[in-house]
Amino acid sequence: MPPVRSALNNEWDVFGSTAVMKFYKSWTPLLPAFIRDNVTDQLILPKLRSAVSDWDGKSALYKVVFLWMPLLHHQMDDIISEAKRRIRSSLKSWRVSKGILSELRKWRDVFRTSEWDSMLLEYVVEKLSTYLRKELKITANPRAQDRQPLKDVLQ
Repeated sequence: MPPVRSALNNEWDVFGSTAVMKFYKSWTPLLPAFIRDNVTDQLILPKLRSAVSDWDGKSALYKVVFLWMPLLHHQMDDIISEAKRRIRSSLKSWRVSKGILSELRKWRDVFRTSEWDSMLLEYVVEKLSTYLRKELKITANPRAQDRQPLKDVLQ
């Protein structure tokens, strides 16, 4: 068990490797429940929690969370809650000119419909509206119109 513990603690890159998931799928049916629970509770879940809470928006958070959901079921509840909080937080600091977060659509089914709608209205629609109001300068000559603000919004 110590080599497994060492590898999970020191070498496992949650965002860059699916090897631990393959290990978990292969070995958990063979392990006694107390060892499986120990690996899950002491090694895997803390590493997933840390990855989600430290997420910087540059890596694909959904790949980590969604891959482990079918394996860990209800044990992922607090991690999913934190991931949702991190998604909302990334939308708070989001800028229209940077384009929409590439993974946002993938999270739709994780949020309740009311949460999703409220989040989009508060952070996305409001920012799109404000951006167009400030950046889109309507000119008398349509050929001289700066269309970049529209492109930013529609991309």
